Amino acid sequence: MRIKVLLLAGAVAFGAGPVMAGEPSDWVRCDGLAKPENAAVTLGRLVPAIMTAGLMGLPEASREAPAAQGSDGVKACDTVLADPMLDRYWARKVNLLKARALHQVEAGNLDAALADLTATHEVAAGNVDDATFARSLGASTQLFEAATKLKKERFDEASALAIKAADARPYSLEVGLAAVRILNVDPRWSPDKDRVLTRVAALEPDLLVARAQSREWGGQYAAAAADWSAAADSQASSLGDIGLPRGFTLPATTGDPVFVARAALAFARAGQNAQAGPLIARFKAAAAAPPAADDKDRLASLAATLRANQAKTAQRFITVAEAWVQVNDGKIDEARATLETLNNELPATPATLDLIQKLRPPTPAGMVSLAPSGVAQMEMLMASNRTDALKRLDPASFAKALPPLERADRSYSKQSAWFKPNGFKDKKTADGKGASIEFSGAFSTHAAVEEMMLLRAAQLARDAGKPGFVIRKRADYQQYMVQTMYGAEISRSANGFKTTAEVQFVDTPPEVADGLVFNADKVWNDLSPIYTTPAQGKS
Repeated sequence: MRIKVLLLAGAVAFGAGPVMAGEPSDWVRCDGLAKPENAAVTLGRLVPAIMTAGLMGLPEASREAPAAQGSDGVKACDTVLADPMLDRYWARKVNLLKARALHQVEAGNLDAALADLTATHEVAAGNVDDATFARSLGASTQLFEAATKLKKERFDEASALAIKAADARPYSLEVGLAAVRILNVDPRWSPDKDRVLTRVAALEPDLLVARAQSREWGGQYAAAAADWSAAADSQASSLGDIGLPRGFTLPATTGDPVFVARAALAFARAGQNAQAGPLIARFKAAAAAPPAADDKDRLASLAATLRANQAKTAQRFITVAEAWVQVNDGKIDEARATLETLNNELPATPATLDLIQKLRPPTPAGMVSLAPSGVAQMEMLMASNRTDALKRLDPASFAKALPPLERADRSYSKQSAWFKPNGFKDKKTADGKGASIEFSGAFSTHAAVEEMMLLRAAQLARDAGKPGFVIRKRADYQQYMVQTMYGAEISRSANGFKTTAEVQFVDTPPEVADGLVFNADKVWNDLSPIYTTPAQGKS
């Protein structure tokens, strides 16, 4: 999933918010937020602010990000964390410790960052029942700690923290994706990891491939094959991360050659030649008649070129799949000859290693094989995967994208003409079997907007008398209010988030749908106490 940018048109505005004067305080330098104050202090500011038209008495403005970084940020946090007033604001103290940990990472001191993140446990210990904290800042702190521990190669501890954070907010794709980034560094499969990947795939169908890859590492090839096959028949594509100018998208197609090839290989490795054969034939038929480039349609031409390049990569998986089919049929010599056509360009997958072990000639009696064992080769492959993934993971940028501390959010309502960007709107799909839903929130966090979209989907499914619903496609946007002068942009400011989805209502009992169907009653019962009033139980 990629968060898209949505610009809301505006004109030059005046008095949009508090004006920052002078140097930011250490509070803002540390975590970007103004110094906390009680109601009496706020009231004391109100009179001079009114009397001077806002020239005096205004509080310091908070920022989207800390005003300092690295060692300067650490110093600012040291100062404010020594303030005894924080004893009254435990959640803010957690946020400041998390901020100092971020600055420690920026300064290259991972051990000090872990010490601060560990210290948050004690600060929050007496407030573990605070659901709002646990689902926002609590989960974010756990994910940040997990990312930092990964850099120290403490894989088991990192995975446990990521799973705990994902379980604290199971309906948020934002939190789930962050957890998956941690979990996927270590290829080892576990039931808990599979559970998180299943939830993420239910929230965003394009991410079913992550579960497929994980299940291959766990040796569950039949289950992995079913996931790869479903991805191949959907509009998901390995081209999805191709960057295009705003407003442009690649044509929607099915039959991604990489997914077809991976499905064929997984079925063949599972010993299911009857399922692998048609997929191999499908791949070859598509390769023999690729879509022609269209000079008049540049995007279609780009898609055709990219798809052809993907097919070249996918061919390696198809070759290994064909070799496995031959092994399953007892044609060992033919399988060796097939595999040799790849020379040293073998795809680095568990199924490939298994095949090499199968085709390795037996060691003569009385001789000792110097070749590494299959277990040793698998460990080397997993270690290589971990090394590559760790190089791509930056704990600092990872932490900056995590959800902030939330307040109670009761903004679940229908959009109106007066407050258009806030709330939901929906309509039935053309086939009448579901709904297209949009939820916008100018004052809600991204995770809250996601959840309120799901809450609306559950409400509509219940109204339709259906026990479950499936997300067919979705998109997530970060909205900005853009100020212009004479048609030219002069500034922009964040204006909340929007999530859209197309859902289908289903009769399939959620418990037998491999985790990809949402139980409408459960979603409503879990989320409605957070976002609705009792009167909103019906549409």
